[in-house]
Amino acid sequence: MPKHQAPRGFFTFAVNTDQVNYLELAYLQALSIKCTQRENLYAVAVDTNTRAAITDRHLAVFDYVIEFDHDATGQRSFTFEHRALELSPFKETIKLESDIVFTRSIDHWIDIWRLRDVCLSHGCRDHTQQLAATRRYRKLFDDNALPDVYNGIMYFRYSAFATKFFNTARVLFDNWEAVATQIGRAHV
Repeated sequence: MPKHQAPRGFFTFAVNTDQVNYLELAYLQALSIKCTQRENLYAVAVDTNTRAAITDRHLAVFDYVIEFDHDATGQRSFTFEHRALELSPFKETIKLESDIVFTRSIDHWIDIWRLRDVCLSHGCRDHTQQLAATRRYRKLFDDNALPDVYNGIMYFRYSAFATKFFNTARVLFDNWEAVATQIGRAHV
């Protein structure tokens, strides 16, 4: 199927590391989505090494497996996140980090998300709905008065605005050292 032709679905990256089996996390996520969401198409983007680990068990749950080139040598694992729009097969994508599972439907969120071309989550909450207290990974945001956005769950639709958003993200990732220095952080 050509890119951006399926109506709407969930999308995640699963690029295994020595420490984390993201493919298994994506598999569990897909199972939870299939059990809780009315519209539950699921796409996973994998690198060549992770693709080799996919079995029939995975293929029975994943609606789309998208292999992409990724060289993680010396890079942080999230440096491919800006490719979500490019790789997603959906016109409307609910992009997730692979360690999120669903216990109930979020179908009603779609009506709110559809008011925008790109929606990012803001302020992380724990399982009791309390704002997450830890700021360990948010120091850069706090120090520079940046919005407390997360890409753990986000929505985007294929559009001119989303294309511009993801192209801007790509420029930031490709030039991260200069960006980090410019906003006052000498190391990443």
